[in-house]
Amino acid sequence: MSADTGAVSGAVEDYLEGRDFTGQAGVLAEVARALARQLDEACSSDSARGLSASPPLARRLVEVVSELASTEEESAMRAEQRERRRYEANWAQRQPPARNGGAA
Repeated sequence: MSADTGAVSGAVEDYLEGRDFTGQAGVLAEVARALARQLDEACSSDSARGLSASPPLARRLVEVVSELASTEEESAMRAEQRERRRYEANWAQRQPPARNGGAA
């Protein structure tokens, strides 16, 4: 965490580090970063207005990070399902054809 990064921004960066987000998840990651910066600024503010902005910013940040985690889980589940279908298709191709056991 750099000197100009606040505690919340640093925590969000740590959470996002090493992940490759694209599409909707990429947008959510950028929104999380922006909200974290705003929350850090509000928390370091000496004004009542800045401090009163903290709770709604924190709630929204939690919502965005939760949505991001859900998006990530759904992506992982879809990837797992694709892999399972590929495995099953390969397995089915290797099986001998079914024989009819009827009388001739």
